[in-house]
Amino acid sequence: RLQGEAMKPGDAGSAPELPFKEHRLHFRIFTGDFLRGKDWLFQTRLGRGNGEWSAPVARRSFDYSSLSEGLYEFEVRAINSAGVAGPAATYAFRILPPWYRSTRAYLGYTAALVLTVVGFIHVKRPVVPDKKFLGIRKISRCS
Repeated sequence: RLQGEAMKPGDAGSAPELPFKEHRLHFRIFTGDFLRGKDWLFQTRLGRGNGEWSAPVARRSFDYSSLSEGLYEFEVRAINSAGVAGPAATYAFRILPPWYRSTRAYLGYTAALVLTVVGFIHVKRPVVPDKKFLGIRKISRCS
């Protein structure tokens, strides 16, 4: 997918959404050039904006775990044998929050709180019986 169009954090609609349980990611890099690509080094960075590039390494697979929810950008660039860095390939993705921190969960928490408060007020409100219902009438004294 890195060979396609680069996605930026502003392109939230085009970034794939991954459930929180899949917050461990594995990236493999393919240069498309088997002969010359074997001497290349790679630099990566993962974050929510620009940060420091990693030290150049020869490996082509990268693992990231314990990622929290949010929009991320994985960037990789190749460095040839002459030490020249190529343009970065970017892959943007979003990790969704766990179910208990989702919008639906917060709506449920709010509804439960409102129902609890309304129920508490209803139970604690003193009930004043209707005097007509009980058959009580005002008796006047004649003197």
